[in-house]
Amino acid sequence: MTELPHLPLIKLTSDLPRLKKRGYSDLSPRTPTEREAFSKKAHEDCGKIFADFKQLQEEYRGSIDPELIFRIDLKGSVKPSEIERLGLKLLTIIDKNAIIVFSSKKHFEDFFAKLDEYTTDSKPRKHPFLDAFIDLKEILQESKKGPHLNKTPLGKGERAILDIEFWFLGDDRVSVRQMDKWSSELKNIIIENGGEWFGQLRTKSFYVMRVRLDQLLINKIIKLPQIASIERPSRAKLSVGHIKEQPIDDLDVFEPSPDAPGVLVIDSGIVPGHPLLSKAVGEAKSFIYGKTPVDQCGHGTSVAGLTLYGDINKCINNKNFYPDCWIFSARVLDEDGKYNDQKLIESQFIKSLYLFTNQYPKIKVINISIGNADEIFRLGKRQFRWAYLIDEKLYELSRINKDLIIVVSVGNADEEPNYDNYPENIFCDESKLINPATSALAITVGSLSPGLDSNNPKNHPIAGHLGFPSPFTRTGPGLGGMIKPDLVEIGGDGADVLGDAPF
Repeated sequence: MTELPHLPLIKLTSDLPRLKKRGYSDLSPRTPTEREAFSKKAHEDCGKIFADFKQLQEEYRGSIDPELIFRIDLKGSVKPSEIERLGLKLLTIIDKNAIIVFSSKKHFEDFFAKLDEYTTDSKPRKHPFLDAFIDLKEILQESKKGPHLNKTPLGKGERAILDIEFWFLGDDRVSVRQMDKWSSELKNIIIENGGEWFGQLRTKSFYVMRVRLDQLLINKIIKLPQIASIERPSRAKLSVGHIKEQPIDDLDVFEPSPDAPGVLVIDSGIVPGHPLLSKAVGEAKSFIYGKTPVDQCGHGTSVAGLTLYGDINKCINNKNFYPDCWIFSARVLDEDGKYNDQKLIESQFIKSLYLFTNQYPKIKVINISIGNADEIFRLGKRQFRWAYLIDEKLYELSRINKDLIIVVSVGNADEEPNYDNYPENIFCDESKLINPATSALAITVGSLSPGLDSNNPKNHPIAGHLGFPSPFTRTGPGLGGMIKPDLVEIGGDGADVLGDAPF
């Protein structure tokens, strides 16, 4: 082997801040007077929270036991172990300035004892993490309404299908038993008051029920502290544009190699007899009661075609279609491209995942090119349920050495696009990632412009340069500021999202 000199090491000179020492805190410590004032205010805050809690106990006596769950506003980070010292359990971090906590003992005795030690002027100081606490307060009822329910509240006399999510206590036996008790008691309240209960789903990261309620019932139960959110069901956001039809009489279509990997497309189904798909279809199933696996809106068929052949225009020009994989299809969308209101998309995902991967080991990739149009990610927001579930299942499968990749499209941002302000439009809040593209372990894929010009004014490119972001693509960052999307691929530009393709 030829001996080559080592690359020279260059000394870096930089004004970057030094790493902070372990145990370092950027909180300004309170003076003894400030600690005394905070302790007094904290006692008053807790007094109000407890008084309202006792009132709820009286109101719901004999039907459901309310919980002592409340919000703490912060001016710095606090570790879960420090919260536990107060006799509380950290349920979720709303953002860097607020947390939700749970007191299983239904009192503040442990917290008050720590407050007394906190105000003592001693060396070393007791419980300095309390310097981060600002306010303790109840969780506002309005904050429990999801974005879709806020945008379209129930009309007069309307009975709507809704999702009720509990604050998640954990997946240990005691926590699960407690949440099961909430679910059972709340189910009885709903049915006794004229509502309907369709089902529930508990995973290792969330607990949700699907029900039908009117506004009176919403008003009755939204006061319960254990309820984290009430929201209308997910609305599907399809992330592949409409593909135009083209004759296929003179095209050669081949079958995949027998040992080619399988891809499960979770979407609106496929047309199994489509001449460009039929030779590559492994199996298609419907997860909507009363519906066949056949695609009735066209989206799943388009996604399957792109999955099989990649660059469709290139295949057309060569008049040869060589599929890279076998296609399996799970239908979860109806003929209008909508989710089934009486089935949780998370339940359908779990069922399709296990049914197909257990029966067909050759499936190595799952494609999800749909999302929830109402759940747009903002920094500091909690992770979305479906995204959380994808991470949970990928982690579980990795523990048993089962290789599986889940690919999620970041989605199209606008239903009625206005790209006059491109590229600024792709960085606005409405163009951020939607559920489930915030999944940490899935591979999320964004779209790039092919850089093609067009004589058709309707299809005139917006970006106009190869590799520029497509004007409709969504952008990160993802959960905790992580870089998303993970990968990008040529997708389209302007109105001409996918070009001419025979699907």
